[in-house]
Amino acid sequence: MAYGNNIRFDLQQSETSDQFNSRDVVIQGENDIIWFDTPNNPGITWTSYTIPIVDGVGWRRSNNDLASEANIRSVLSSIRNIRIRGEFRSGTDMGGLDNVVLESSCVPTASPVAAPPESIDNLFFVTADDGAIIRPIVNGQTLAL
Repeated sequence: MAYGNNIRFDLQQSETSDQFNSRDVVIQGENDIIWFDTPNNPGITWTSYTIPIVDGVGWRRSNNDLASEANIRSVLSSIRNIRIRGEFRSGTDMGGLDNVVLESSCVPTASPVAAPPESIDNLFFVTADDGAIIRPIVNGQTLAL
């Protein structure tokens, strides 16, 4: 599941005049959508975006209400499509999209089915009963037991 991870991508455009804001990333699930408007539009050189897929960072629902964790998890459990906006201005221009990554994680099985990884990219606090992700563990964070 992608909750607690990021969606990452790079955008560029050939012209930056007459820009307009809109829904920059839209994730459509079976019964709902969530969307995110990035704080800045791309420039004429590659602009990198990393958007955490968690509640409280600006994800909204189709009715423009803030998306809750339950809303986001529901959409992520039945993704039908992901749209990343490529038009940021009125008028003729060219744009580019590259390096799209939807990070995800899985709950480990009782017995490993593959060799362990050489490095770990993401760690999460999970519930003991069903392994549901509570929140990511960030670099340098201390856990007091």
